[in-house]
Amino acid sequence: MTDVYAKIQNNEVIDILMTQDQDQDPSYEWIRLNGITCYDGNSVKIGCKYTGTNFYEPGTLQSIISSKLSLLQNSVLLYIEKNYEINSKIYFIGIYITSGQQNLPNRAAYVYQLMVWLLSIQGYLGLCMGTIQNMSDIDSVVDFTFNFNQFDLSNPHITLMGALMIND
Repeated sequence: MTDVYAKIQNNEVIDILMTQDQDQDPSYEWIRLNGITCYDGNSVKIGCKYTGTNFYEPGTLQSIISSKLSLLQNSVLLYIEKNYEINSKIYFIGIYITSGQQNLPNRAAYVYQLMVWLLSIQGYLGLCMGTIQNMSDIDSVVDFTFNFNQFDLSNPHITLMGALMIND
């Protein structure tokens, strides 16, 4: 029986052949393609990349990385917004700055907790983004997960009213 095979070298399809098992050169990796498509649903063709489990067309990896980075950035914004509304963050920054000018170090220290919490989330975001940007196969990008709930315990749960009530 003759089947369609992808001839793989260095994780790239270098040829598509109709061959029988005994005709395959053992110095290459051979993947039987009957019914298999690329990650995006297109036909496997010469030049496609192979991850060991999926085929994808050149450029697809970068597209998936970009999508994952956008999802990550949106997720961090939603997580922070779930805890502190955007307007309140602006007020907290104002309170922090004026606390130093008004010689209210305890008020500044109270608000500074939020700044430290936000910076820790920003650090995690940067780490995740760097990891995703350095990935070289689709499966790793798709399977990469991030969890901002790990910051729930360190959330200082400060309030604007709480800050304004501190008069040192």
